[in-house]
Amino acid sequence: MHKSKIEKDLLEEIEIEPYQVGEFKIKFHKNFIKKWLSDSNATIGFEQLRAFREEYITYLSQGYL
Repeated sequence: MHKSKIEKDLLEEIEIEPYQVGEFKIKFHKNFIKKWLSDSNATIGFEQLRAFREEYITYLSQGYL
């Protein structure tokens, strides 16, 4: 997917080094989601949203969209 097609949907973008793909990226996403939930006064919990996110990523990776 070309970046210009998703740019308007990006909430935050950071550049990471290859060695940061594992633990750093996971922690960054978790912290971002927790902050977003807090700032938005969402009624869904972190674990529930995280499970939905992982399910959606799997769905995307299987080529359904």
